Amino acid sequence: MCEGLPPTLSICIPTFNRSSALNQVLMSITSQAIFLTSDEIEVVISDNCSIDNTKIIAESFVAQFPTKIKYSVNDINIFDKNFQKVLSIATGVFLKLHNDTSVFIDNGLEELLSTVQKSIQSKPILFFSNGSCRGLPKIGVVPFFSFEEFINKATVCVTWIGAFGIWREDYARIEDFDRAAARQLAHTDSLFRVFEWKRNGLINNKVLSTTIQVGRKSRYDLLGVFTDNYFGILEQTIERNGLSIEAFNLEKRRVLYRFLVKIIAETKADTGLYDFDVSEWQSRLGKHFSISELSKATLMVWAHSLLYIMYKIDNRVFKGQIMLMIKGAKA
Repeated sequence: MCEGLPPTLSICIPTFNRSSALNQVLMSITSQAIFLTSDEIEVVISDNCSIDNTKIIAESFVAQFPTKIKYSVNDINIFDKNFQKVLSIATGVFLKLHNDTSVFIDNGLEELLSTVQKSIQSKPILFFSNGSCRGLPKIGVVPFFSFEEFINKATVCVTWIGAFGIWREDYARIEDFDRAAARQLAHTDSLFRVFEWKRNGLINNKVLSTTIQVGRKSRYDLLGVFTDNYFGILEQTIERNGLSIEAFNLEKRRVLYRFLVKIIAETKADTGLYDFDVSEWQSRLGKHFSISELSKATLMVWAHSLLYIMYKIDNRVFKGQIMLMIKGAKA
């Protein structure tokens, strides 16, 4: 990067009470050669009024890299409005949201920067799905040329925080970025609005990071976010972005069968895994799906729960056998 020019890429990390995970994430960034040897990457951290050691961790990295890492603390917890806050602080040409639990793999940061660099002249929509898009190769970059094609390829991954990225010039055009913050999908809504002036883009489905497990996931209303909220935002694109009714209904079924069924089943089968309320899931989803669709989903939940329980039992038995072998070897 030439002196006086902004960094090419801003890694924007909204965080709250995850100091240990944040430390690992920042280590994974600052230890990579591309970060150390170039000035093209900045890291921006927006702390949502944490009460753990987040401030200490963040400031220690700022001290090491004062020109490359920024840290800001909110006076109060502003919840999902923190996404817009961290983006607003960043100065890069491309702004990339990044989860505070996503640790970059070796060369993952370089791959991210490379995708941005190759696109910097034409500035297409860039989407980083981290290997989560079913049916897409986990190598290379896949193009799309319409909003409907994007939805068909990215599907529910469009709700992932860590997949979101936006060119600064597009970010500047979005009025009221936070308008869907109460729905916990401000980033998804804003991404969809970019399609009002852009149609083509690229999905990078390579695995760039791994996720740190931080305990039971209970931060949001699972059923509400992924049906009432997501479907509501997506429905607005039928007229605005040219999404067909058929594609809209297909996406709803994909969310139900490919995503919600698995989470509902595992929540019911393992109370220690998640803390979502799925006790009345059929009635809550009744306004979005037909009786036949819910009947199919019910059978799939039952089957997946059974398979999950069998897997857990087999896993425990296997671990028990290993422990017996170890004890036998020590005897």
